[in-house]
Amino acid sequence: IKMSTQEIVSALSILANNENVQVTVQESAKGAAICAISALVGGLLMGPRGLAVGGSMGAIAAYGLTEGKFKSLGEIIANELSESEREALKDHVLNAITSVRPIDAVKVVGLILRNEEIGNIALNAVKSFATQRMGLSIVD
Repeated sequence: IKMSTQEIVSALSILANNENVQVTVQESAKGAAICAISALVGGLLMGPRGLAVGGSMGAIAAYGLTEGKFKSLGEIIANELSESEREALKDHVLNAITSVRPIDAVKVVGLILRNEEIGNIALNAVKSFATQRMGLSIVD
């Protein structure tokens, strides 16, 4: 029996939402760049004290610019993956689960949501997929 990609993707989205997994969408890099540039400018203009002042001002500016720009991993899984990414995610999670515990693929969807061990394996696989293949950063 062929495992429905939509069923497993939906289960993974629910799991990620239940665990409240958040990801940054290019915002951490922007925030770091703002802090670094501000510290550099402060240091050039005011020396060592300027590094502290510039870094502090940059941190405040970065906070203001990136506030609210974090997304739920469950939302990304449910709404923003292409069909090929959904298939790759399904395969990645199934491989992770079956490498630890041999399970019939048809039973995986139910176990992801009901079995804590399988849910943890699936969630870790989703997180690794998001960071390694999608370039996202997980917020703990």
